[in-house]
Amino acid sequence: MIINRIVNLAHRCFEDQDLKELLKNSGIAFILKIAGIVVGYCFTVIVTRHYGAEAWGVFSICLMFLQISGMFGRLGMDIALLRFTSEFMVSEDKYLIPQVFKKSLLLTLSVSSVLSFILFLFANYIAIKVFHNSILILPLKLVSIFVIPFVVLWITREVIRGLKKIAIYMLLQQLGVFALASVILVFSLMFLKINYPYLIPILSYGISIIIFAFFALFLCRKYLMAFSLYVKPVLKQISYKYILSVSLPLLFSSVLVFIMGWTDTFMIGVFKTTRDVGIYNVVLKLSTLISIVLFSINSIAAPKFAEFWGRKDLKGLAKVARQSARLIFWMSLPILLVFVFFSKQILLIFGKDFIVASSALVILSLGQFVNAIVGSVGYILMMTGKEKTMQNIIFGGTFINVVLNACLIPYYGINGAAIASAISLVFINIVPLFLVKKYYGFYTINII
Repeated sequence: MIINRIVNLAHRCFEDQDLKELLKNSGIAFILKIAGIVVGYCFTVIVTRHYGAEAWGVFSICLMFLQISGMFGRLGMDIALLRFTSEFMVSEDKYLIPQVFKKSLLLTLSVSSVLSFILFLFANYIAIKVFHNSILILPLKLVSIFVIPFVVLWITREVIRGLKKIAIYMLLQQLGVFALASVILVFSLMFLKINYPYLIPILSYGISIIIFAFFALFLCRKYLMAFSLYVKPVLKQISYKYILSVSLPLLFSSVLVFIMGWTDTFMIGVFKTTRDVGIYNVVLKLSTLISIVLFSINSIAAPKFAEFWGRKDLKGLAKVARQSARLIFWMSLPILLVFVFFSKQILLIFGKDFIVASSALVILSLGQFVNAIVGSVGYILMMTGKEKTMQNIIFGGTFINVVLNACLIPYYGINGAAIASAISLVFINIVPLFLVKKYYGFYTINII
């Protein structure tokens, strides 16, 4: 029945030009996203099978600190560069793109260098005083070395995205990085003998980051050299102050989203064990598969929402929003059913240690399903001038997430973390759903 529904929906979609465009343009993003997730899980399975849940827990904690350092090191420049590049590409100011990129790169290199040093310096304190685990000392010091290339890769690929090199942009994300990291990891297992196994996954990932950072810089330089044709007597300069005035507010939103995404992992590490962290991290990754269709469609739906809003076409906006939500629902439902009824069998792939998290997988999957079925409500608000409203909602969701994790994890472990994350995820989706109805007069949920 579900398959027939999807087929019939697809048939009707091709009779509608807006939804036809939506499906066509999201196809590449969807396929490459799937490939990236598969490669990421391959890396996870290799680590968990050969080194166990604790090794993956160590990797997850180190990845968390790498992302924290990278987030502040970027200063919001990734999103700002995407905006600047896209904006200048359709104007006579193409010659400003290399200028903005160089200044942004200089700013982020300066800040990320300081953050890298701080992480290295405080690795002992973090491992002993925060996580009460001396095993983390060397991995944290090692991961501090990768902060700078991590930041460089992140901001450089956003320039490439702004230049509409989507396939290359996707390669520079999870797909390419984890594919190369998996190759390095397998090579290490076959030919190298390291007495400290917790370092191998981190080293494999870090080397992959460095290689792709240089590759991204090479591509970016190649693409930006073409803008030398547009160089003319400099009519204006983009100041550091102006760049920061755009990027720093974007950093605030990134911080909130990050806090919400990593609070559960951090608190499990504090209140429980690295083994629990590793198990929960795998379950969390699995649950996000339910929203993969949403992520793919959002990459195309967001600019279409802005397009309809610019034309003041609320009927068109409502139509695309509902069609998107309907498509997302029917494509996400089968994944939810598989996770609910076969959670133990799926987790067994990662090892017997992970079966205990079957309830957590079901809880997180239900939260992600709500995220999927309400559709692109967050993007609708952000693309129609309600960015501050959405920021406040995210702040509220983050507060709920932190409080619930602190209350539930000490007593219920990974199940408590799953409950906290699911509730906060439902909050940041249901509130925008009703606000879209209040502001624009329609609900995005449209199953039939």
